[in-house]
Amino acid sequence: MKDASQVNQLFFILNIFMILVIGTLLAILPYITRKVLLFGIRVPEMAHTLLEVGRMKRFYTIMMALVTLAALGAAVAGNAYGTVANLMICLYAPLVMMLAQFIVYLRCWRHSAALKARENWIIPSVGTAETRSARSRERFGGLPWIWYWGSFGLILLTLLLSLTFYPSMPDTIITHWNGAMEADAWAPKSLGHILAIPIISLVMLLIMLASNLAVYRMKLQVSQENPALSFAQHRVYRRLMSHMLGFITLCMTLMFLLMQPMIMNIWVPDTAVLMALILIPTVLMILPAIYVSVKAGQSGTKLRPAITEADVAAAGYPPPDGLPLRKTYSDDRYWKLGLFYYNPDDPSLLVEDRFGNNGGLNYARPAGIVLIVLLILFTAATYIGSTLLFIRAF
Repeated sequence: MKDASQVNQLFFILNIFMILVIGTLLAILPYITRKVLLFGIRVPEMAHTLLEVGRMKRFYTIMMALVTLAALGAAVAGNAYGTVANLMICLYAPLVMMLAQFIVYLRCWRHSAALKARENWIIPSVGTAETRSARSRERFGGLPWIWYWGSFGLILLTLLLSLTFYPSMPDTIITHWNGAMEADAWAPKSLGHILAIPIISLVMLLIMLASNLAVYRMKLQVSQENPALSFAQHRVYRRLMSHMLGFITLCMTLMFLLMQPMIMNIWVPDTAVLMALILIPTVLMILPAIYVSVKAGQSGTKLRPAITEADVAAAGYPPPDGLPLRKTYSDDRYWKLGLFYYNPDDPSLLVEDRFGNNGGLNYARPAGIVLIVLLILFTAATYIGSTLLFIRAF
């Protein structure tokens, strides 16, 4: 059972790597979030020079470091119980870490709100309408389509090759291998079985492309202190994020498609090769996300790009062509717990998060409610189905 032991160690290594990456990203969130936001509360940039704010950030980071250490301890303990325990930890460790992070965040959010009230910080909530910046984002002109066309080309090539080899395949094929890479299930060949991987890859490509398009259409949070710089940062950040998401899409596509010869019983890798096929693309997908988060900060706030005329026009004070000022909907009252945006007066569906490096939804929009319900149902189904599968395996 040497091969089975190697597979178990693979999942253990993946667990350790996953916990360290998630823990690190959660711990540094206060330091990569834009300076006008403090745990979901809009504050002046000078607030981050206060000792009290520094202590609050350190408290959050220390607590997340302790959560990460606890998760690592659970991974080490679970490894002694074999592959199934490692899979359960892989499934539930991120969920528990996110829940712990939410609890720590809530304390810091309340502290931040109390600090703002005590200091009587009044933050302007008026900005100008976007002009050329908005139109360029609607055209998706800067989107790196080559990543997606390349991934689609690989999927199409795999699909054509699979259909070409299908007639010469035996009528009965292996459909499952155990941890030692020994065949333990067979079934009659079928087009559905052969085409499953290309179809799943295509669905994942479309999901990743939709995520990239959402980055371009996301409602921007513009710095009141230097709006032109803010637009320039968004411009460069969108380019970095787009290339990162495109690269991840290509890695994900390759990881899926490299399993196709195994599905077709043309080639069955040994355990070491299988580990490499899983581990290498996984690492390659995670490293760019860490790089962009650390280098760029939230929506590029750590970047210092050159400011173009388009950036100045987009941020223009006074508004170009006599356009009137408009509210930016940045008031704290629209953000429940500093995390959930709810504003019936704002037509935007996608908005930039106030804590972290992601995007969120306007929960006052019907489409936002539909999307979050679908996400919850999908997540619950995934966890319930996976848990039942692991329980049967015991």
